[in-house]
Amino acid sequence: MEKLNRYLDPLVGFWRWWTGELGVLLPKRWRRRPKEHSPICVHVARDAITVRVMANGAADWQTELSLAEPFAAPRAEAQDQAVLTRHKGAKAHVTLAADFALARDLAYPLAARAEIDKVIDLDLPRLLPLEADLLYRRHEILRIDDDGETLHVGLCAVKRRDVDRALRLVKEIGFVPSALHVERHGADQADAMDFLPDLWLKIDQRKWRIQVGLAASAAALAVAVLATGWIRLVDTDERLASELAALQQAAQEAVALRDAYGAAQKQSQFLGSFMASPPTVVLLDELSRRLPDTAWLSEYRQQDHAIRLSGFSNAPAELVIELEASDIFSNVELLTVTGQNDRDGRNRFEMALSVRREGES
Repeated sequence: MEKLNRYLDPLVGFWRWWTGELGVLLPKRWRRRPKEHSPICVHVARDAITVRVMANGAADWQTELSLAEPFAAPRAEAQDQAVLTRHKGAKAHVTLAADFALARDLAYPLAARAEIDKVIDLDLPRLLPLEADLLYRRHEILRIDDDGETLHVGLCAVKRRDVDRALRLVKEIGFVPSALHVERHGADQADAMDFLPDLWLKIDQRKWRIQVGLAASAAALAVAVLATGWIRLVDTDERLASELAALQQAAQEAVALRDAYGAAQKQSQFLGSFMASPPTVVLLDELSRRLPDTAWLSEYRQQDHAIRLSGFSNAPAELVIELEASDIFSNVELLTVTGQNDRDGRNRFEMALSVRREGES
């Protein structure tokens, strides 16, 4: 998804540039609509909105709507609401109060007039405290000094957030913004710069730029269509490759689990057979560990799981207890004990016992 976004960012940038270039093709009278063409004038301040319905250049009706906080939804009286409803959908000229604007009067050498746009772009970080992306800004040439060497330029900037919220507020009242100007603290050119963030604000483009822009747009659209299909193929290919790698890894893990299971099964079978019938050497080793040094065997007989022992011991009964504690033997029974039959005074005994089967407690 990150790669897809990386491919789409240039397309979004192209779309914004292309729509901006198309605005140049619109007739100049469509790009800006003078104040007197709008029958509705809306003045937006931080604490109130003033609505005026114009007729023959004068205010025919006017009301002021209070705001609980800047750009909050206003509440109108029933009488005012009836008038606003009657003019719903009308185009409105919007004016922002002067305290929304950051205004500067600049002076440059007259030689900068030809490239005044670039000069202001370079000087903008020093003039305004905010990032350029956060502002709508306009400028215009005010005058040239009598000496003919100094050019005076008026620069006005408004926060994009304030402009967007003001336009949204006007739409909530029921009007369609046709122009947006900002008061400039009593300056003569207060309403000269339209801040309506349209797509057709580039008004001084040359004829060749229009032609090049259209040709580039057509070529870029074709490339965009091809690039979109290619991006989808690349994304699908990468996704399939990722899924294939995951499946291969899962298959390897399955083979390893199968081998481990087989080895564990063989070990279990071996242990089962061992526990079912331990080898004789294991049985004799267990007997040698369990019998004390004062006892010794004279005969050992085994048939399947049954074992018969004969030998000599000072305490044959204790041998039963010792052998019963073994994990291998069970059902230990002392069959006979005779008197002292060896030179050391040991008693002869015969004993029967069984090899413990698997699962036998």
